[in-house]
Amino acid sequence: QNASKLGLTGWAKNTKQGELEIVVQGEQKSLDAFVSACRRGPIGANVLSIDVKYELLEEEFDYFDVRPT
Repeated sequence: QNASKLGLTGWAKNTKQGELEIVVQGEQKSLDAFVSACRRGPIGANVLSIDVKYELLEEEFDYFDVRPT
C-alpha cells in the first residue's frame, strides 16, 4: 500500500527463508520515504534489519504487485 501511495512501482514477495524481498522504482524522495516506512514496519512487526541496494534496472514496472512466494 505504501508503495502505491508514494507513486512507486515494482513488486514484493515473501521468501522461503521468512524474509521480504522488494524491488521498487520511483523518484528518490518517494524511495527514501518508502525505506523509512519499511524500517518502522507495520504495527506488531519486529523489523530486525533492512538491506538497501540502489541499482539501475532494465525492466520498468507499471504498478506495484505482491508476488507469490
